Amino acid sequence: MKEILRTRFGNCTLVTHLDGPGPKILGIPGIPGGPRDFAPLSEALRDSEAFPIQPKLMALTLPNDLHGEMRISNDDRHLFFLTSFMEDVFSQMGPPRVHIMGHSYGGAVALMIAARFPQQVASFIGVNPVGLQRHPALTLPPRLWKQIYKPLFQTLGHFSAPLIRYAWTKRGIPAMDRISDDDVRKAIYWVGALDFKWQIWAARNLQCPALVLGARNDKVIPSHYVHGLMRGLNKNQPAQFRMRQRGGHTLLIREADWVAQALRTFWCHQGFMDVPSV
Repeated sequence: MKEILRTRFGNCTLVTHLDGPGPKILGIPGIPGGPRDFAPLSEALRDSEAFPIQPKLMALTLPNDLHGEMRISNDDRHLFFLTSFMEDVFSQMGPPRVHIMGHSYGGAVALMIAARFPQQVASFIGVNPVGLQRHPALTLPPRLWKQIYKPLFQTLGHFSAPLIRYAWTKRGIPAMDRISDDDVRKAIYWVGALDFKWQIWAARNLQCPALVLGARNDKVIPSHYVHGLMRGLNKNQPAQFRMRQRGGHTLLIREADWVAQALRTFWCHQGFMDVPSV
């Protein structure tokens, strides 16, 4: 089931994969990626007998206007400001609180959302999440955005996407050849907004339990980035860390049963399995 949510930064699509009466999971896909990345997890949750009350699993796309209009100033182009769209999302979703799960770059977005909206988020789950230090293949220093990418977008228009797709493919980012030109521009816009000063702030100000999942054979987000995120989390909040030997960067898809089991263990320790919703 799909629902269009209107926000100050454009429309988001909310896809419901599993409509159980239990705890509500809100997934934030990586880049490139989409709500379909959470479909295997919905199957694992549906088939698992370990969940006495079936959870509700939804996935949310990022707003669709920002990368086209370029209307946000360079100084405001960071995730603390850009995640303001979640005020509109949460007001339309209503209670109960969500367990926010982010994959890859979506892990960085989910972390910021969890830190900014503690009244709406019950826990943070990062799967192959971007860490707290600059990653050479997945981040753009602000000066590159100001001096290169933004002028490239504005001058070349639709010709910019093929050039960026080629450059990112060479830098090791997977699946760039399987997404549209508009999605390429959207990916560049949002990844370029990853300011690690704000990500460190989010980790230190997290006010909910956290679960961090990674894979030792992940070549996109190596394990030391995942370890770095775990070490940076607020020490006053409980956190669990699990590392899988296989699965790579598609842990959420290839190892969905393992992710579901890790989620169950985490929820049991935190008492989220005791009630239908949080």
